[in-house]
Amino acid sequence: MYGNGGWEEGHSSRVQFKDSFSSLSGINPVSRFFSSSSSFWDSEWSFLPLSYQICTFTCVYLSTGFGRKALSENFISNHEKRIKKLEELKSEIQKCKIERDELSQILDLYVNDGLNYRLNVELPVLKSQHEMRMMDMHKMTNSISDTVEKYKELIQVNNSYHIRCFHLLSEFCQLKNNVRLLMNENRKLLVEQSDLQASL
Repeated sequence: MYGNGGWEEGHSSRVQFKDSFSSLSGINPVSRFFSSSSSFWDSEWSFLPLSYQICTFTCVYLSTGFGRKALSENFISNHEKRIKKLEELKSEIQKCKIERDELSQILDLYVNDGLNYRLNVELPVLKSQHEMRMMDMHKMTNSISDTVEKYKELIQVNNSYHIRCFHLLSEFCQLKNNVRLLMNENRKLLVEQSDLQASL
């Protein structure tokens, strides 16, 4: 039913009750009860069957005025500790906010500086490199086109040489045949001439 914080506060109050009551005199039954029942202070529900002793102790303890003073001082001390802890937490939160703002400013400067550097330095260099590469590609394209045209011209020249060579070979064969025929006729004429000389 109770949270950890409530149990700790209740346990602390019971310990203070015990310590304060031990300084009082003339309350032997309750004093014996506190000295013999140490587990009473360590259990959250063990006080339920002992309500009479607690009521007796509370009435006597608070009637002296000392208990009220101790409780008030304890409450004020705990309150001051909580306020101090709260102030420390606020201070830590403020420090974290300041560090966060500083890191955010550094990050903004880094991003802006990097972007400005890229826009002012790297971008012109990249544009220049791109233009040079495009020029090289254009030159290469023109060179390829010129090479293709020259190849076509060479093919045409080769075809013309091939045709001319074919014609020359045909003429050569024809001339060779003509020479053979003339040689045969010349041989016949020589035979006839020798026959005529022999007959004379």
